[in-house]
Amino acid sequence: MQKVLFHDVSRCTGCKQCMAACSFEHYVTYDFSLAYCRIFEEDGSGTFLGIFCSHCETPICMASCPTGAITKDAESGTVLINPLMCIGCGFCQTACPMSVPRYLQVQQIYGKCDLCGGDPRCVKVCSPGAITYIPREAARKIVTAEALAKG
Repeated sequence: MQKVLFHDVSRCTGCKQCMAACSFEHYVTYDFSLAYCRIFEEDGSGTFLGIFCSHCETPICMASCPTGAITKDAESGTVLINPLMCIGCGFCQTACPMSVPRYLQVQQIYGKCDLCGGDPRCVKVCSPGAITYIPREAARKIVTAEALAKG
């Protein structure tokens, strides 16, 4: 079963603990600039938006990669960047509608969420429960219901 991260803006407090956990998990340091997820306030409104990799069913980042460094695991649905094959061209970031892949200055390659091997740390530290790791179909149903409610 393919699972994805789902961010509920109505529950997010903007604490950025998810970003801290992500940077620590991947780089053993607390540095928001290294996090693969991003939380920001929408125009000072008190509403916090999250940008997370959707691990798309048909990843355009993968299609844009000239070296084949980006793959999708057929079983889990996780989209991964192989750091040994990435040449740092940035096509993946340009192609992604949310510009999710991040340029890693020290390595001079791109990186992105790997779902922490199926146990996302961002979910574990999100005390208000704004980030959940749910089946793709469940996320799709929530988004569809919200869109219908807005008219």
